[in-house]
Amino acid sequence: MDKNFRGKGIGFRMVNRIINDFSDLNFYAEVVKGNKNSKKIFIKNQFKIIETNENYITYQKLKNE
Repeated sequence: MDKNFRGKGIGFRMVNRIINDFSDLNFYAEVVKGNKNSKKIFIKNQFKIIETNENYITYQKLKNE
């Protein structure tokens, strides 16, 4: 995201909107371990950590969860 728009909750709202619009799907996301802001977005949207390795964290949100 452009640095002028960071910290305004836009990423959270984008992910939340996608989850709500496609609630019949399961979602997965891979986030680079050092990306704290992306981690916050997925945790705040109630994704669960299902796997980690030395570079990435994989999150999951199952439909109707």
